[in-house]
Amino acid sequence: MIKKVSWVIENAWSYILNLKEMNVVFSEENKTYKVRLAVGTKNDDAVCKKNGFEEYKTVEKLITEVANHASFFFRDNFSVQDVKRITQQICIKAGIPFEEKKLKIVERPANLFHNVPNIAYYDTNNRDNLKKFIATSMVGFGLKSYPKPVRIQFTSTAEFLSKK
Repeated sequence: MIKKVSWVIENAWSYILNLKEMNVVFSEENKTYKVRLAVGTKNDDAVCKKNGFEEYKTVEKLITEVANHASFFFRDNFSVQDVKRITQQICIKAGIPFEEKKLKIVERPANLFHNVPNIAYYDTNNRDNLKKFIATSMVGFGLKSYPKPVRIQFTSTAEFLSKK
């Protein structure tokens, strides 16, 4: 990591790399640093890739990749098992097959300022199944500490990203 940062600084300083912006972020969760760069030209982009940097995907590319995905934001009053069970019930209610391997749950830790919602993604395989899946909702109950009913409905991930 230190080598990458020093490489960027050295090349930007000597005008080999046209650096527009640099951001270094430390992830407390997995104890890693991320270096984000905004470079000026395609040549600079190629030089960075050659030296071990990865390219971020554009929003358009992400939308294409998640065209058949549905997502749902949930607070920590729902356990991972609750979300799996609810997703399975929505699939049954919508008349589409449930496959656990197509469900991805991302748990994000809360920080000092706010409670960050966790995210569940489900790949529905095709557009017709996606329409059925996001049109179906149900009432779910979370953990015993929060016994109130919550309406649960997934939304199209591609539509959500296109609004951003």
